[in-house]
Amino acid sequence: MTYLDSDRRIQKLSTGSVAIPITNDAAKTLSDNNFSLRADIGEISYISLPKSKKVTRITPCVKLLSSLKKLLECKQITWTVEIEKDVAKTWERRGDLVLLPQNSFQLPLWNGIGEEVWQAVAKTLSVTKVGRQAAVCDNNFRSAQVCLLLGTDGWVRHVDNGIVYCYDVTTCMCSSGNITEKLRIASFNCRNEVVVDMYAGIGYFTLPYLVHAGARLVHACEWNSAALEALHRNLAINGVTQRCIVHHGDNRQVCPKGVADRVNLGLIPSSEEGWLTACAALKPHTGGILHIHANVASYHGNTTPCDDNSRIVKDKYTVIPMPSSGQIMNYTMRNKGSRRRESSESCKTWINMKSDVSKRTTAKLEWVAWAEQTAKKIKSILETQRGSDWTATILHVERVKSYAPHIDHLVLDLECHPTNISG
Repeated sequence: MTYLDSDRRIQKLSTGSVAIPITNDAAKTLSDNNFSLRADIGEISYISLPKSKKVTRITPCVKLLSSLKKLLECKQITWTVEIEKDVAKTWERRGDLVLLPQNSFQLPLWNGIGEEVWQAVAKTLSVTKVGRQAAVCDNNFRSAQVCLLLGTDGWVRHVDNGIVYCYDVTTCMCSSGNITEKLRIASFNCRNEVVVDMYAGIGYFTLPYLVHAGARLVHACEWNSAALEALHRNLAINGVTQRCIVHHGDNRQVCPKGVADRVNLGLIPSSEEGWLTACAALKPHTGGILHIHANVASYHGNTTPCDDNSRIVKDKYTVIPMPSSGQIMNYTMRNKGSRRRESSESCKTWINMKSDVSKRTTAKLEWVAWAEQTAKKIKSILETQRGSDWTATILHVERVKSYAPHIDHLVLDLECHPTNISG
């Protein structure tokens, strides 16, 4: 039996006593002749207690529905279940703009009413701009597709972990799901390091390297002019322009060679097209660390793990054939607080799984298989480029987020150096 009535608030009375709300069933039990309550502890009284904030609080979703109902009533339009289902129940806030889901507000009546709808949405959600999401353009720039419903432009400003990001939501991507990787980069110690960010965008990872990780210099490569405009703004706003060199163009052509202690390859579904360039960017005598992003599928066989209605297609993830158990190396789990850098002589791969990662062995093994295969390919590229033996040591595999059922966005931290130096 539940004794405490969570719909009511605890209240201090004028007598100095404290009134604790209990349920009717609890009151009946406590009043039973077989139960005695010591007078110096308390007594059962029937008084009116105010409702708790949880009960009285009106959620933004409820406020939005109420506001739109009133608007439709003024237009003499009957509110229906179909209309209620079409109203957005979730949204993303980007500065003073709210971004509605792609599948919301699809009924023709909204366009018939016009701007009043979006003004009502903006007023209810305390913003000045409203946009609706669409699929990312399937082009080399991965341009955003956002329909601006209210406002003169799509420029927004928001803060993540003390870093200011400004960008135009109608032309630039900014994934809120990558915040964990931004925080991880912010925890790195990159002082005295030169970093190459091969897919800089608006500065998603460039800025954490500069602002928090303390990189001495970052080479930021980007070929999307819209993203470049935002990147330059963000470097200036965060006061790190002097420590960043921006390279405009295809990174395979403009990325500097032989300069990097660390290279960030933050492109999904795969950054493999940039591996040759990333390897060439590493310092020739000491090497460095590659942070390689990819979407990796966690299932067996050649059939897609998604149903027939899925929009995920083959080129959106990497399928890794599973090695036999005899081919799996010795893997050691470690705590998140332990040091990432381990001796390359240990012949072990260190995998750090976050607490929310699925415990299914098959998923973990496929991530390991992907990491191993990637390490082998990178080692081969380096040895071909440099004409000498190189070591590629897996330091860490990070699960950033789930991209789709059985498909995960992973980051491999791979330490690479010539074999004639110690790790």
